[in-house]
Amino acid sequence: MAERVYRVIVAEDELPIREHILNLVREDPKIEIAGVAGNGADLKRLLKKNIADIALLDIDLPVKNTMEVLSEVDSLPGIVFITAYENFAVKAFEIGAVDFLIKPFQNERLFTALNRAKDYIDHALAADTINYNEVVWIREEKKVFPVSVDDIIYLQSDDKYTKIHTLKREYRILRPLSRVYKYMNQYDFTRIHRCFVIKKSALKSIEFSDQRYMAVMTDKDLKLPVSKTYLANIKNKIV
Repeated sequence: MAERVYRVIVAEDELPIREHILNLVREDPKIEIAGVAGNGADLKRLLKKNIADIALLDIDLPVKNTMEVLSEVDSLPGIVFITAYENFAVKAFEIGAVDFLIKPFQNERLFTALNRAKDYIDHALAADTINYNEVVWIREEKKVFPVSVDDIIYLQSDDKYTKIHTLKREYRILRPLSRVYKYMNQYDFTRIHRCFVIKKSALKSIEFSDQRYMAVMTDKDLKLPVSKTYLANIKNKIV
């Protein structure tokens, strides 16, 4: 069987950086350059053709802003953002992306991003669904990195912070739970308490003891309180 080739779009307005990215991308025999753009208008035309699997995008393109372009295109490839401004990570979090690179970046970092994008696409195709927004961007101190929504078990309020509990570890981000939940609500998450939001598919059962409901999660039989206010959100689990 022929080896898969991934079609890539590169959008960068600074010519030296664009050429550097293109030269690196061409080193990968599994990648084919599907198009090059130097501004947002050209990027939109390329995306409308639906010819790419992966798009390496400067997040702040001239003529037409990159985020504006993405909001106007129905079907998006796997997005890897490249920018000199770390504060754009929040926008990447809202849009959804496979990876996020800060300029200047090491060559190996770009190769890592490309491999991550290819793996993500392969995973999506194997599941017979392509949804490049099932990654959330988490910012801890000076680092920004993607976390798969599938790995998140529940969210926990911690004053001005939110703790994100995943299969592997816990993250603590400087955003209130209400704001994080507003974003995560588009996925399989629901609120069960003023301090807790859970992934519904990770709910094993509901127990009633000591005059209160407890959500028993699939992860090591973890139990979280369910308030009466939010009980209706998971009442379909009660027989």
